[in-house]
Amino acid sequence: MWRLYLCLLVALAEPFLNSKKTYEYKYEGLVRVGQDMPDLVESALKLRCTFKIIGESPQTFVLQISNVDFEDFNGIPEKSVFSPSEKLTKRLSAEFSQPIVFEFSKGQITDIRTAPGVSNTVVNIVRGILGFLQVTVKTTQSFYELVELGIHGVCQSTYTVEEDSNAKELIVTQMVDIKNCQQPAALYSGMAHAPEDKFSKQRGESVVSTVKHTYTVKSTADGGLITKASTQERQYFSPFNVKGGNSRMLALRDIELLKVSDTADKIVTVQVQSRGNLMYKTEKDLKPIPVVMINLNNPAPKILDLIKRLAQANIYHVDSASSTDILDLIQLLRVATLENLEQLWKQVSGNDEHRYLLYTHERILKFLETRFKVGDITANEEFLTIPFSKSPTLLWNTVVLAYGSLLYRYCVYTDPCPITVVQPLLDMAASSLSKNSAAAEKLPTRVQGAAVQAFRLLAYRDPHSVQDIVLNLFVQKTLPAEIRMLACMVLLETKPSIALISVITEVLLEETDLQVASFSYSLLKGIAKSRTPDNQNLYRYSKSMHFDWFHDDFLFGTSTDVYMLKNESLIPSKLMLKGKIHFIGRILQLLELGVHADGIQELLAGKIPQLTDFASIMKILTDWQNLPKDRPLLTAYVRLFGQEAFLMDVNGESIQSIIKSFSPSAGKESKVWEKIQDVQKGTSWHWTKPHLVYEARFIQPTCLGLPVEISKYYSILNAFTMKAKAEINPPPKEHLGELLSSDISLQTDGFAG
Repeated sequence: MWRLYLCLLVALAEPFLNSKKTYEYKYEGLVRVGQDMPDLVESALKLRCTFKIIGESPQTFVLQISNVDFEDFNGIPEKSVFSPSEKLTKRLSAEFSQPIVFEFSKGQITDIRTAPGVSNTVVNIVRGILGFLQVTVKTTQSFYELVELGIHGVCQSTYTVEEDSNAKELIVTQMVDIKNCQQPAALYSGMAHAPEDKFSKQRGESVVSTVKHTYTVKSTADGGLITKASTQERQYFSPFNVKGGNSRMLALRDIELLKVSDTADKIVTVQVQSRGNLMYKTEKDLKPIPVVMINLNNPAPKILDLIKRLAQANIYHVDSASSTDILDLIQLLRVATLENLEQLWKQVSGNDEHRYLLYTHERILKFLETRFKVGDITANEEFLTIPFSKSPTLLWNTVVLAYGSLLYRYCVYTDPCPITVVQPLLDMAASSLSKNSAAAEKLPTRVQGAAVQAFRLLAYRDPHSVQDIVLNLFVQKTLPAEIRMLACMVLLETKPSIALISVITEVLLEETDLQVASFSYSLLKGIAKSRTPDNQNLYRYSKSMHFDWFHDDFLFGTSTDVYMLKNESLIPSKLMLKGKIHFIGRILQLLELGVHADGIQELLAGKIPQLTDFASIMKILTDWQNLPKDRPLLTAYVRLFGQEAFLMDVNGESIQSIIKSFSPSAGKESKVWEKIQDVQKGTSWHWTKPHLVYEARFIQPTCLGLPVEISKYYSILNAFTMKAKAEINPPPKEHLGELLSSDISLQTDGFAG
């Protein structure tokens, strides 16, 4: 008998809607953002309405929303009041008045359907309204945990249940952990090159959120009826650690049952389409920048006006007031069509300064493809057309690296990454393999080293697979010392376990190559002294030096690594310098510089005893012409934000070209001669280029279905102005050597910033 009574109680407590009834509720929601400190301005939005839930079938119901009223607040609390937001109310009321159909069964909303014209914004607010029905009640337990779907995503919920026997009601409290959702509705955009640092998050957070739902469930003959529901959501944000001060977002939602009546007439609904479940859906188009309040209609004339204004305002100095104009320009270029860009091109094509300002956003790439085919852009402008220029080797290398970086950023937030965007790189790889069938061990050391370093980016996604590969390389004593040292460096960047560190030390105890032993030891020693969170749990030859600092209150720090890789030669085979920034729980690989010196090593092989002074070194280096043409003296590279941005080989051909251009015997065919003639006539350069260096957006839904966005933008503007005129007496007539006997005076004026 007791078991029968218990089952009956559970059934009566489970939220239930009778398809033959109409339920009328009143609703009030509030979102407030501010510092939560006296005499500081806050902003808020309030929504009031009433809604009815009308049954169509046992699992299908219609939501009718009426008496919609929005109010906004911008001022100091207790000194200012809410004001009616008539435009917003009028704009959204028409959409709210359309019937909304949803499926509801056993306390779960499985599908929401609306008319095709209802905006995503309104559907999200509807999700916030209907969210009060999504609750799991267990009367057999006073405390339980579940993973459930809600407006914030699929998240962990903790329930407590209290019984009010006098009122025959249950008070259900639900706490939702929205920071560790299995499938979060929150959207991160940007920061693709700054992977998360879980160890930093253990020291503090820049965003802390709490969500608490309270339900009053009354037992009825049909089942549990929710008579009241309230939600309190708090979010604290700081650019650093929230422990040291923060901004606060408060969202409140209150729903109260007004009456229950029999359904008189069925609602006739128009054709509806599925809009998904209760999880918040972010707008697909994230082009608008929230901090930019600008009319985006008819962007072409506004873009032209901004281009002229930026060029004029930064001729003799960098105008700090231009930062707003940069964001305005980027925002307008994001919404400009190809027709708009064609129109602008006709107006700026005759002005180099204005043309460069037009290349401020990635949308210009598609347009530049057209200009490239027409042939009316310069060689420097071809660099911006990423896939279309193969002319100079240095330019093509930069183009390929830039495309790879764009591809990486795109694929971080796109899974799986479309094959169409990866195909150009696959084609280049296939072409290279078909031309070079040599075994991997026969490739130059610098090529093998580049392949090993490529695992560094993969290490963030699949550290265990990378550990297996690079550990295998590290223990192979037949490989060149440089390759083994690079493998050790990559291995330690995967944040290996203590067990794996023990394997490395065991290998080093029996290591016979002092270069490998010294470098690996200095790596471990530097990491053991590290203060940055990501390294807290680890531990006259090749060396590694590590310098860092980290501030817990700011969750901010920097680290620098210097690597010197050597083999049998006195001259290092490779020098590397890396700098990282640790901030708001992420690691940004800011800059990396590297130089390979294989060619110089080969020149100096066996000649070390002859290096007695500078003259002897220069004498040996003059033998560079004897090197094979495919063997560079030096290879330099630059990585920005972990991505290859620059690669240059200094080989015999490039050195010969430089020597020929500056040779005293060089004549009018030399490019240097052409520049000298220009300077004699008087020349000037003015170049202005804005950059949106950093854009990161975090969009998180509130319990009301309204989003809260935390955005960070960092823009810079580079400007360069130069005027120069030279007087040469007598001027050169046949070759550059004549300048050695001429009097030269040069007048210059300009600035760079």
